[in-house]
Amino acid sequence: EIYENDTDTTSHSSVLPSFDIQKVRIHNGHFTYNSQPDELFAEVKGLDVRIDGSLRKGANLLRLETSCRSFQLQNPSYSLKNQLALRFKSGVMIADQYNTFGLKEAELYINEIPFTANGAIRHQPEEKQTQINLDMGLKISNINDLRQFIPEAYLQDPKRIESGGSIKIDGGIHGLLGDSILPDITLCCQIEEGYYRLKESGKGFDTLALNLNLHLNGPHPDSSFLSLNQLKVKGQSTSLDMQGKVKDLFQNPAIQTNIKGKIDFTRIGKELLNPDTLLLEGNMLADLSATFTVNDLLESRFGKIHSSGMLSI
Repeated sequence: EIYENDTDTTSHSSVLPSFDIQKVRIHNGHFTYNSQPDELFAEVKGLDVRIDGSLRKGANLLRLETSCRSFQLQNPSYSLKNQLALRFKSGVMIADQYNTFGLKEAELYINEIPFTANGAIRHQPEEKQTQINLDMGLKISNINDLRQFIPEAYLQDPKRIESGGSIKIDGGIHGLLGDSILPDITLCCQIEEGYYRLKESGKGFDTLALNLNLHLNGPHPDSSFLSLNQLKVKGQSTSLDMQGKVKDLFQNPAIQTNIKGKIDFTRIGKELLNPDTLLLEGNMLADLSATFTVNDLLESRFGKIHSSGMLSI
């Protein structure tokens, strides 16, 4: 039994009916969506769903697991023809008459790329606010796993591409969300020992490294910042080393940066991209240190812009 008819006739019509979900199973499902006006086609094959637990009177804990063998998406501007396998499992907590929703040890796999989440979202109708406490993460042990999301039509000789390195992203959302109220949002992204190149040619990038931190301080917006601790890219046509920090992101961003290196965009485009679908041209040469605010730059207060070195694009 998944539906229970309440006998209390005094309840408001806006209150959701009581459900008791104890066991749901879907095996080897097939779902197709085809919208001709939008020219959008989506297909899911091998859909499995498993739900165990209880959900009675809007308060309890479920265990949810779902997966599909392949997912395809096509429209005129973007077609994802590579088949994607999806898997999701989590403890799902629902309470306070469906006003609180929580995830416990949630894991979403897109092929072998894992996303994680823990936390809860609680809606407070009387205050017209939502309390959010969520931590999220992504850890890719091999950058090569991302290539399946790039249409081969954009790439030059995709079968010869080799790539590697690791990506780690950690983030969180904590605090109240409401009218003129924003929560804290944090994000940390790291790329280590990365490379992307064509086999046996030396073309591409032998070094890819990134260390970036973002903090959007909802209660105190003027304390928000973006910190680029390291961006390093090296290859035959590129040598770039960059650090920087941006404070006061919302009002008047104050930027401090150091850039050194060269980028031959034209050569990168010819070596790595398909010229029939993507065109990349130009050059950049930089050895620059600069400190300024966006308002000073927009209002031409050049006396307050401090810089040394050169930048040519």
